[in-house]
Amino acid sequence: MMQELAIFDFDGTLTRKDTFVEFAKFAIGKKKTFFSLFLFSPLLVAMKLHLIDNSWLKQRLFSFLYRGMPYLQFKENGKLFANIITSFENSETLTMLEEKQSHNAIIVIISASIYEWVQPWCELHNIDNVICTHVAVKNNLLTGIFSTPNCHGKEKVVRLKDIFGDLTKYQITACGDSRGDRELFAIADQSFKI
Repeated sequence: MMQELAIFDFDGTLTRKDTFVEFAKFAIGKKKTFFSLFLFSPLLVAMKLHLIDNSWLKQRLFSFLYRGMPYLQFKENGKLFANIITSFENSETLTMLEEKQSHNAIIVIISASIYEWVQPWCELHNIDNVICTHVAVKNNLLTGIFSTPNCHGKEKVVRLKDIFGDLTKYQITACGDSRGDRELFAIADQSFKI
């Protein structure tokens, strides 16, 4: 019998809110976050209309919000924020995840969100396999750019193959909520759209 690989998206799947925005409100304050969203609103609308690339816009917004922030401060905020995420978890999906854990499936959280707040949440839930977008650091400061491609769409499958190799060796269950999970669903034996 093949080992099950149970793959869960994070934002909108295991959570009921977008953690990128919620983390910004926590780390830099609501006022600056809402000002940033207002400033970027024409681009956000263009992204929703699929006129510009999601990853390109996310990179620009991330840079605007965090470039120059001390990495240790960012990382500590991520650890603290992980406890806040528990207040807006999607209990139904979390129950599914826990059921998969009890049946010894390999649990993988795969997300376009940033590693520094997803990984501490995963630690709270005894999950070791965390695949996310990583940030670049220079001289202990955030550069404002990502050190990996944004973990969205086809990049999710690329990163899974990098870690697990031949995915046909696994029974794959995928759980996600958006267009960014379509490629993941395409390789799954069983998929759940939240």
